Amino acid sequence: MDGIPQISGYPILMLLSPDRHFLLQTDFFGITAVFSVKSQFMMTLLPNNEPCLCGSGLNYADCCSPFHSGDAYPATAEALMRSRFTAYVKRNAEYLLASWDASKRPVAIDFSKEKAEWQKLLIVGTQKGGKHDSKGIVEFKAFYHQEGEHYFMHEISRFIKTGQRWLYVDGVIKAVSKAGSNSDTGRNALCSCGSGKKFKRCCGANV
Repeated sequence: MDGIPQISGYPILMLLSPDRHFLLQTDFFGITAVFSVKSQFMMTLLPNNEPCLCGSGLNYADCCSPFHSGDAYPATAEALMRSRFTAYVKRNAEYLLASWDASKRPVAIDFSKEKAEWQKLLIVGTQKGGKHDSKGIVEFKAFYHQEGEHYFMHEISRFIKTGQRWLYVDGVIKAVSKAGSNSDTGRNALCSCGSGKKFKRCCGANV
């Protein structure tokens, strides 16, 4: 098949989705990636039988996938936090914006300057945020790799429930530190936002 990109002998095709919002990269086995025309970033699909990136121990199909597809909503603030972490790893800006409370939600999310490679999520603790609550707090550590070093970001996030749906409000970053460090301050570490500045001079300036 001259002129058509191939991987292992199978042709790679790019198809425009019916809503004209996405380009679908597909090969012999099915869709392998989605390119958001509006957001201009590549979103990698996670096979449904692979462990979910949020660290729940469940397969993606039984964990965050129904939330990302819109087939279900997270029942707790922690479940939303996990689904947002997975969405962030996958660079799924549409889900991140849709699950963000309008009072704090940015106009857009730009992944073009993202340098951190997010690796795992550790839930430190929760306050409320259950099925029958209207507010919740989730404390977590998100581990990532950046410029040859391993770091973690320690954050406390707030959530509210509107109707039957949990939404992320905002968060306070407690620290950014090298993984394995005895210190939990790490204010000299590179900020995970990708600015290239130290945490204390960037997102941690007001912490």
